[in-house]
Amino acid sequence: MPDVRVLTIRNTTGYDESIQPTLNLSLPKLKTLKLIDVCFSKVNLNKEMTPSIEELFMQNIPDECDVTVKLPKLKDFSMHYYSADDGGWVHDMLATATKLERFESYKFRVYTSELRFASNDLQYIRLHRAECLESLSIYAPKLEYLNLQACYGMQGHLSILETHPNFTRPPGNPSSFVVDVTNACISTSILHTLQNNPRITYEGYESDDDYY
Repeated sequence: MPDVRVLTIRNTTGYDESIQPTLNLSLPKLKTLKLIDVCFSKVNLNKEMTPSIEELFMQNIPDECDVTVKLPKLKDFSMHYYSADDGGWVHDMLATATKLERFESYKFRVYTSELRFASNDLQYIRLHRAECLESLSIYAPKLEYLNLQACYGMQGHLSILETHPNFTRPPGNPSSFVVDVTNACISTSILHTLQNNPRITYEGYESDDDYY
């Protein structure tokens, strides 16, 4: 088990809330982990127990699960079907994952006013149906795509940072990127950012009725 590099834990017989395992293992060589449709009571992933994880996919993790994700080597994160009143572990994960390249989510309903992304390597962010999200702060000089499709609560701000106190920006001009706001409800402040930031091309705009 300590030499495992790829691990998938999946419930193939249907979601069973009567079985609530914990994941708190020392897997020092693990690089790819997928947790699919299992009613975990605890998931603990950190640099002491699982220091080598680069790819993490989680689906249908229970709302009340005790989640810790602090993985400095994490490059690719995906999460589908998750709701939580406390998004503290998400902030810790993003702060720790300084090499993050890709963040992909669907129905990622974390009740937090803002998500903060910061990585010199980040190229792709998908927040489809993140209905509880209000604001975003992004430092990502290589960003290519930001998806805010059906983000109904974006009444705050979208901050595109060109510098960050924890990073040295790579040489050259920052990349241009596309923002998809199809069926999103966004504030006039965010619309102003989309219209005036020279790095951004936005798509999915239909009418002023979707913005406020």
